[in-house]
Amino acid sequence: MKKSSIKTFLNIAFIALIIWLFFVSDLTGLKIILAIVLVKIIISHNQLAKFVEKEVVKIADERLPSYRLRVWIYPDWYEILKHLFPKLRDTDEINKFVEEQLKKCSESKNSLVHKNFGFVEFYDGISGVTQIWSEMHKTFVDEMEIRGYIFDYDKWVDEYNKQKEEKQEYKITDHFVIRPEFIGFHTILPDGEVLDNCKLATIPYSDIISFFVEARKRDIIGGEMKAVKTFPPKLAKKLKKSGVKYDIENYNYEDYGTGVEFKKDKVIKFDDGAEFYNQKMKYHSFKTKYYSISIEIEIF
Repeated sequence: MKKSSIKTFLNIAFIALIIWLFFVSDLTGLKIILAIVLVKIIISHNQLAKFVEKEVVKIADERLPSYRLRVWIYPDWYEILKHLFPKLRDTDEINKFVEEQLKKCSESKNSLVHKNFGFVEFYDGISGVTQIWSEMHKTFVDEMEIRGYIFDYDKWVDEYNKQKEEKQEYKITDHFVIRPEFIGFHTILPDGEVLDNCKLATIPYSDIISFFVEARKRDIIGGEMKAVKTFPPKLAKKLKKSGVKYDIENYNYEDYGTGVEFKKDKVIKFDDGAEFYNQKMKYHSFKTKYYSISIEIEIF
């Protein structure tokens, strides 16, 4: 028998003995003493129970909550190609150029151009286990990351060399890396990281997710999907520095099929500067010049 079980058994036996003595004893003084001891034991146990309950609640509040997170990444391929090939003057020329390059690919499906990318992340706040599903790979992956070539064939670099600008820090023949945090070209580093000057655009993704996860502690029902009116100053500064726009459009707020207008009449404010509209979003959208991400998060 374990020590904890023995201790519990002895405590129960001791309380049972006190109760038995209380009822069989004819001595009034002894009964009073036994009653006082029994009351103290009960109070002590109640205080212990309340303390344990308080600590359990405290630990539950401090742990990161569990969540399901769906992320879609939308590269703006027209802006990307205009940046890479300045001689392409308009949309028609870009479409023609893309069509010509894809014809040269043995398998155009391996090219990244004109594709969007989706991931679903499941995070368990108790165990800390994370699983990420990739819509492109149709399996679980280690990171929300896509690496590949804009046009997947060897000789398309010839087209690039005709039009490239000498000032560009990166090589368009390198892998193109697509993540929620940034898009850009893989640089030859031991850890496979991408240098800042090889990134076309960035979004402070981890800060954004942390902000919505914190909504759980703001006592707003479904707060993680409420429309944001104002971000806290620190996050707002990062968004501005990266040229990121939080996009609230008519098509991405939840109207439940009724056609009701976006609710801007009630604003929920917090001490850290965050302000929410009392309006549920279908997804949160963050846009830069070269790509955007859409986020749908459910915390439980």
